[in-house]
Amino acid sequence: MKPPLALLLVPALLLAACNPEKPPVVNALSGTMAEGELVPDSENNNNLVFKSSAWTGGAGTVKTVVLPDMSDLALMLTSTPLSADGKFSFATLPAPPADTLTPISAGSQTQPDCTGEIKFSDPATQGIDLFISVKTDLRAGLARQLVIDTTGNITKTSGLVYVDRDLKVSGTLRCTFTGTDNLTRVSVNDNDVQLHKGWNSLVGSVKTETVGTVMTTTTTTRAGTLGDAKWYLLGGSSAQPLSLQKSRLPSFSFFR
Repeated sequence: MKPPLALLLVPALLLAACNPEKPPVVNALSGTMAEGELVPDSENNNNLVFKSSAWTGGAGTVKTVVLPDMSDLALMLTSTPLSADGKFSFATLPAPPADTLTPISAGSQTQPDCTGEIKFSDPATQGIDLFISVKTDLRAGLARQLVIDTTGNITKTSGLVYVDRDLKVSGTLRCTFTGTDNLTRVSVNDNDVQLHKGWNSLVGSVKTETVGTVMTTTTTTRAGTLGDAKWYLLGGSSAQPLSLQKSRLPSFSFFR
């Protein structure tokens, strides 16, 4: 069965630093754009599935941006050319301005309809997510690096998170909601990540299974990369710039 796209979230990464004592922080980024869209699958009750193809958006610009305090006003950190074949490369990733960082969320507190907890080794930690913005004469929007495993019905995405000090994020939060359609939705958020001061590469794996009237979505976040997996422009393909607020995809953010 072809899986519906599980939206997440942000980068095929070049990792530098060779300290064997701990995973290196990220100081460069490169990748290749491709086309991606959601289309109805007639063989799967017309559920939306993800279709991909080679990049046809032409040459343009790729920017790294942050959203201070989850604002709709994006702040560009750096930019680089996008070639006609979809390739781009950032030689360096600068640290975000200190006044854009946000304190760690109170995620260790149990939420209504939830059990378990997410723990932070240092709640005073501040940080922010990185977004990748693409602009050509034919395409504009936010890009995500995606890998879809049709065999295991799993969608993987990469993301970059900056923190101002070392931080361990661990624990599992399980939340249950019953909608008006009588379908019970269970969300399982499983984290086991050691972040180090600077930019960190994360991989989120999302798997959705439905048994009877219960739909369970399990999101697992770990340190790692997706290698040379393609990047996809999601949320629109016109040349009109998309509002970051309207087109924002779920991220790895642990920050308010």
